[in-house]
Amino acid sequence: MKKIISIIFLILVISGCSNKGEMQGSSKSFVYEKSINFKGIVYVATSSKVKNMEEMIGSIKQYSDKEEDSNTENFSNYYLEGTKLYKIKNEDVKESIAVEIGHDKFIKAINIENMK
Repeated sequence: MKKIISIIFLILVISGCSNKGEMQGSSKSFVYEKSINFKGIVYVATSSKVKNMEEMIGSIKQYSDKEEDSNTENFSNYYLEGTKLYKIKNEDVKESIAVEIGHDKFIKAINIENMK
């Protein structure tokens, strides 16, 4: 009887250590945690607050934490669908944009090309 219980226990331990069903690789493997793909430009959100916005230029249309989705226009791996994006006064949209993170609260997102 002890032998049967030992065999059952061993089978349970071995099957519990199997990696079946586990993801191969990480879906959260983005280079930047808070990235936004907007009109063909990839921006990264900073902690810099912005107060001088002009008009709304768009919004996030798709959120996903899967890197394979990141080529979609108006995409973010952090900000949810509907998050509004604005032009910053006296700054080129190709360089930076403002991201609305709350009621009358905005942060700056910069073009990743400017981070190199």
